[in-house]
Amino acid sequence: MSSELRKDPFSDGWIIVSPERSKKPTDFIQKTQELQNSGKKCPFCPGNEDETSVEIRSVGRPQNGSKSEWDLRVVANRFPALKIENSLVLKNLNRVHNQIGGVGAHEVIIESTKHDGELWSFSDEERYKILEVYRERVEDLYRDKRFVYVQIFRNFGEIAGASLVHPHSQLIAVPTIPKRAMEEIKASKHFWETYNNCLFCEKIYENKKINERIICETKNFIALEPFASRFPFETWVLPKNHSSNFSEIKSKDLAELSKILGETLTMLKNALNNPPYNLVIHTSPNSLHTKYENIENFFHWHIEIIPRLSSIAGFEWGTGFYINPVSPEEAAKFLLNSLVRN
Repeated sequence: MSSELRKDPFSDGWIIVSPERSKKPTDFIQKTQELQNSGKKCPFCPGNEDETSVEIRSVGRPQNGSKSEWDLRVVANRFPALKIENSLVLKNLNRVHNQIGGVGAHEVIIESTKHDGELWSFSDEERYKILEVYRERVEDLYRDKRFVYVQIFRNFGEIAGASLVHPHSQLIAVPTIPKRAMEEIKASKHFWETYNNCLFCEKIYENKKINERIICETKNFIALEPFASRFPFETWVLPKNHSSNFSEIKSKDLAELSKILGETLTMLKNALNNPPYNLVIHTSPNSLHTKYENIENFFHWHIEIIPRLSSIAGFEWGTGFYINPVSPEEAAKFLLNSLVRN
């Protein structure tokens, strides 16, 4: 396959698919890496609850049980990017400079008592509990109209930004819509106004018709390599039935999401030798604040998983073009073949 440009319908940008820059997908298999421990006491392990900040939520703690008895905890980040107690004040300093008070929320979801556990290795029930807490926290934070958007994210591996080994994820609530979410919202709105259909639903339909980029599928969910993948082995998980807000997902669908997410992460782990990655959930903004009428009709929540296998260099920073050395079709084929190899 020779190089080609593909338009990303969700950002209105272009992606360069350039397989000639790399030999083959196996070039991206990671060397075995030992998880790094600093030798210090892990603040997320049971018995070390005093090492964390204020506890917001716990799951699995018996009534009248000790504070070290739990399955999952949500705590305030000790070094928050934004704080709830800050004021929401917009200042127009001049015609080019604006600022908002650093109000927001920054929380850590300690996913398990298992220090060396990983999301792919958890049982479906354990992942379900994590996803359920994600849903609860988005729902709760969206009751505060100061918070326009809640970003849930998971960093695995030092390269991906994880500073602790113990399995955990984070969320940050912000008083504005982030750039990437805004791009997706605007693109989705334009598509819906043009074709009277959801852009994400159309993406699912086209992928099922061609079936070259689908790596995993259940009754109500699908995992695929996007047509205009920005990064090698970029993977999306989407609900097949249209839904704009992740916090509105039903419990039965949450159980199914747990299953396909586990299968997808296991596939990436087996094919690429447990690569570092970032996982993000894109949901619609707070309905108490959004200015986008009918957003429930045109936006579609989804999960994006980005294995950290390549770096962004000068051309990407200078132009906004991403160069992906592995076509999504080849990535899908390689991931599916990993099921046979393993």
